[in-house]
Amino acid sequence: MSEDVAMAGALAEARAAFEADELVRDLPPGRPERRERMRQIIHAVAATWGVERMELTMALASNSARDAAGE
Repeated sequence: MSEDVAMAGALAEARAAFEADELVRDLPPGRPERRERMRQIIHAVAATWGVERMELTMALASNSARDAAGE
């Protein structure tokens, strides 16, 4: 599997996991509990897809910024 395919799969899985997770969904941004749960999800997804955690984190942040900008 190519790196691009793996990252796309990891991004999709992480975003779906964030949306499905009550703690992530219900707590406001910046709360330590929310950040820890997101870290756990990113760690698990990165391991499953064989991508670097930092690269996945940066890709999620980039996508989030684009979503906020309406792109």
